[in-house]
Amino acid sequence: MAATAYTQWLDSIQIHVPDCPSPTITQAVRQACIDFCQGSLYLRANLDAFNTVIGDDEYELTAPADTVVAAVITVRCGGRIIDPVRQEDLDAEANYWRDLEGSPGRYLQPDEGTIILNPVPSSIEEVRIMVALRPTQASGGVDSAIYERFQDSIMSGALARLMAMPGVAWSNPALADWHARAFNTAIAVASDKAARGLTNKKQLRSAARFL
Repeated sequence: MAATAYTQWLDSIQIHVPDCPSPTITQAVRQACIDFCQGSLYLRANLDAFNTVIGDDEYELTAPADTVVAAVITVRCGGRIIDPVRQEDLDAEANYWRDLEGSPGRYLQPDEGTIILNPVPSSIEEVRIMVALRPTQASGGVDSAIYERFQDSIMSGALARLMAMPGVAWSNPALADWHARAFNTAIAVASDKAARGLTNKKQLRSAARFL
């Protein structure tokens, strides 16, 4: 994925908060991008396909550089979509779920970087996973698609954070509230568009995902 540096927003934001240090602006932009991607699930990718290992139900989710998995959107095992499930529901079943073997029909995600298939694979099947991504806290930029489509929205997210800071020369609670509303509206619009597969077709049902 091509990335745009967070510093690309510096000039457009600096004029609104002229006394704010550049590193503070950059950090606010990074957090706005993280919040936008986490809230909208707009930035999506198909992870590299892999094959199950007989007797092994736990697999790492390897996200592209400088990103982490914000949510799993779909999991295909052996060409069929399998369903998300909560560990509490699995624990409530009569038999201990990690002792069951067969063709996986469900999955759970215990953390951002791991997926567990259920039942435990008893044969080799290809697994394909679509995920939503967000930048890491150590990232230096965000996917260029976010910059090209949501530059002003990210700016509002950063300004909302900066102007809400108390006791600084650039503090402006009223404008912070305005920018926060604009940012949240953009997240909602992007979320709806992502759920429709980035098309103009109306959403028929919510995309299955497990957070």
